[in-house]
Amino acid sequence: MSAPSNCARNFSIDLIRGDVFFWGEIMAGALIAAIPVAIAYNLFLDRFIAGITGGAVK
Repeated sequence: MSAPSNCARNFSIDLIRGDVFFWGEIMAGALIAAIPVAIAYNLFLDRFIAGITGGAVK
């Protein structure tokens, strides 16, 4: 079970085992995953709005 191909599977099995959830680690991972999305959204916000309102009728 210590082969490199099994490491990801072992981590997920250890992270969620039965009724015990390690919420701190799960939320930290979610926050780390959400930060680049939030930055990209803020950088391209003007383009998003221009695309949404581009076909609007006055």
